Amino acid sequence: PPQADITSPTWWTPLGTTGTVDIVGSVSAPRAHDYTYQVEFAPGVQPPRWPLSDTWTTIATGAGTAAKTGVLAHLSLAQVRAAIAAAPPVYTPLDDPTSYSLPEKDAFRVRVIVKDDRADTGDAIEQRQYFSSSDPTLLPGWPKELPSDGAGSPTFADIDGDGHPELIVGTSDGWVHAFKPDGSEARGWPVHVNRLPIAGAVRRRPAGVADGRRPERRRLAGDLRDRLRRVPVRVEPRRHAGARLPRPGEPRLLARAGV
Repeated sequence: PPQADITSPTWWTPLGTTGTVDIVGSVSAPRAHDYTYQVEFAPGVQPPRWPLSDTWTTIATGAGTAAKTGVLAHLSLAQVRAAIAAAPPVYTPLDDPTSYSLPEKDAFRVRVIVKDDRADTGDAIEQRQYFSSSDPTLLPGWPKELPSDGAGSPTFADIDGDGHPELIVGTSDGWVHAFKPDGSEARGWPVHVNRLPIAGAVRRRPAGVADGRRPERRRLAGDLRDRLRRVPVRVEPRRHAGARLPRPGEPRLLARAGV
């Protein structure tokens, strides 16, 4: 089948509302004689509600026999902004699954479609989502693009003692960043955390005992009980008012009163 890829801009990049941006990627059909391609955009993070349908606008087309890598199209950000303003909203504040503030209201999609000259192959479609937004309060050096998600809650702390707090962000690949107001990292940062220790491995299943058999389940349950017995846990009933918070470092297991 043909091949399509978009390498720039990356996913979910805020692209502004004026000027143009290059859509960079590659197109090819290595097992066909020739191919055609087109680059399109559509407003919204996803198609509108039924019975409405997507409106895709073609911004570039091309054809070739050899693979092409580089700029595939020039996207007008003003044209995108106008399309978003004219499109029906995908969500309302009452049914947006993310937030009532409609955080994806400025989202739009760009896709590349490649068709080859063979009747036994389908089309290649590559798509990315971006944002059409302009924030005049954004500081130089921001926003930051990180290689993985920052699902943990960020915090502020003056870690280098200069009297100005840094933005501390941990990412799921184990890095902890300390960003200064200009977007640079504090000296010596980022740092990588150690791997989590694994408290022993689960026993292997003995030969001849299949998955799901009761003896194996009993062995696993016994292993877990043995490990839990070695964990210092404070058990106390749940109180609705005036409950004491655990001291720092003190584990606590809450149970219902009378249990």
